[in-house]
Amino acid sequence: MCLSIPVKITEIKKNSAMVKNGRHNLEINTSLIKRPQIGDWIIIHANLAIKKISKKEAYEIQGYLS
Repeated sequence: MCLSIPVKITEIKKNSAMVKNGRHNLEINTSLIKRPQIGDWIIIHANLAIKKISKKEAYEIQGYLS
């Protein structure tokens, strides 16, 4: 089973971003999403940003995972 995780972008680089996942910071590839911005919530899988989502969706998904 594959698991996609909602995270919030905290820093932008050229084709990557830093995100916060709980207590951990990860660098992820953002080449699949358009115009990522600091503060955006996104779904990631295997350190790859898949899709932007709303804050509400992120919290809902996090609720299922905890």
